[in-house]
Amino acid sequence: MADADSPSTAADGLSLDPKQQKEFEKKLKNLPTQTDKVQPGIIYVGHIPHGFYEDQMKGFFSQFGDINKIRLSRSKRSGRSRGYAFIEFADQNVAKIVAETMNNYLMCGRLLKCQLMRNESVHPDTFKGANKKFRKINWRELANKQVNMAAGQMKSAEHIIFEDSTS
Repeated sequence: MADADSPSTAADGLSLDPKQQKEFEKKLKNLPTQTDKVQPGIIYVGHIPHGFYEDQMKGFFSQFGDINKIRLSRSKRSGRSRGYAFIEFADQNVAKIVAETMNNYLMCGRLLKCQLMRNESVHPDTFKGANKKFRKINWRELANKQVNMAAGQMKSAEHIIFEDSTS
């Protein structure tokens, strides 16, 4: 037990002023504990410079806290970055700090724009395909294969028709 002369501590559960006891107890209740479920937080990052991709983002933003998912928007045709991304942090408080800290941060001559997203405004498919290595599709090669397959099928059909007409 604490002496009458020594100041009270949080461990005692008493505040220094008896009038402020209720406020102190409210603050203790509002502090996060290990048993509380931690909500993930999602931020939008815009105006991303060229060359700052998924691996670089994970390395840079992991200094703030644990990252669950990263989704960099890319062009389907060329595979280049569209300049914006969504990052999900394990804790919403960390995401809020990141959004405040990194908003208007100058990186490679561009000002990053960061905003904390509300859970209601996040589309369910936002992180579809997240945390996968991007693989560029060679559309020209794919189109050539399709054309060659179609041409091969036409030749085989002509061959069958030609054989039937000669017999």
